[in-house]
Amino acid sequence: MSVTREFNLRVLQLLCQRPYRRQELAEVLEREFPETRDIQQRIDRSIKRWRDLGCDIESGKNLPYTLRKSGLPLLLSEEQKQAIALASQLLESLGFAAEGAHLREILITSAESVAIPFFASNFNPPTTYSDSSLRQKIATLRDRLAAKRRFVIRYRNSKGEEHNWDIDLAQLHLHDGILFLFAHVPTPPIIYDHNDPTARNFSFRIDRIQDIGASSITPWYRREFPTLTVQYLLYGDLRSYQSRRPQEEILQRTDEYVIVKSREVSSFWFQQRVFRYLPNCQILSPQWLQDKVNRILREALVMPSFPQAQPQELG
Repeated sequence: MSVTREFNLRVLQLLCQRPYRRQELAEVLEREFPETRDIQQRIDRSIKRWRDLGCDIESGKNLPYTLRKSGLPLLLSEEQKQAIALASQLLESLGFAAEGAHLREILITSAESVAIPFFASNFNPPTTYSDSSLRQKIATLRDRLAAKRRFVIRYRNSKGEEHNWDIDLAQLHLHDGILFLFAHVPTPPIIYDHNDPTARNFSFRIDRIQDIGASSITPWYRREFPTLTVQYLLYGDLRSYQSRRPQEEILQRTDEYVIVKSREVSSFWFQQRVFRYLPNCQILSPQWLQDKVNRILREALVMPSFPQAQPQELG
């Protein structure tokens, strides 16, 4: 491979990783190509070359080179095309329309026509995560998580109440088609269950976060989320349950039932999982969680009376 071709490929490879300012790009390439003269002029010619080939490279005064779209054709197998098409449809159904569109662009550049498989989902996210304001929130949260330092968010709950929350260890979680900031809160502004070791692990819907504070000078105190160890029994239609969750372990299996041990980071999310498994699930331990779920089920059987609420005739 000629030096010029290698140089040009390295420029594109670097821009595929992240945006680079002209001087920063020159410093990297000077170290890798010490025999090359007039590095910055070579960079300018290389950028022009890639733009002529269809690459959308953004630049401007005091702005870095940013690769927006490569525009180069890809060699993909039929299975790879089908997988990308499926991922694209799944992302769009989850509200990530922009990300799904980026995958579709890969298919467009790889072939004239692509057979996209039929795919249906029942995800109904509360909003589209491709909305510009939400994309900015997600980008800001990624910066805070990368810094690994405490910060504060202003959050409005489903009742319209707003509180400031101190955020320690945190991750972005996609749960049941909804994107959450899942975080350990060292000082919750609300009362929590002291019996539950995961009680200070809270989930915040991204679309309800009102404001995100700057990173503080305080590093995250925790390296892992506190967990709750539970054991539950599955029987009936679920007696042949096969675990695909990394935090689960099968303790016992018979022809009639299976006993599962799991380490959960959220007792609330685990309760929702249990409710889906009913009536073929029984919590064995801890006792307080079994009592809590049983109490919720008993309360659900006590139906409130609304005299004026009558079923409507179906047309």
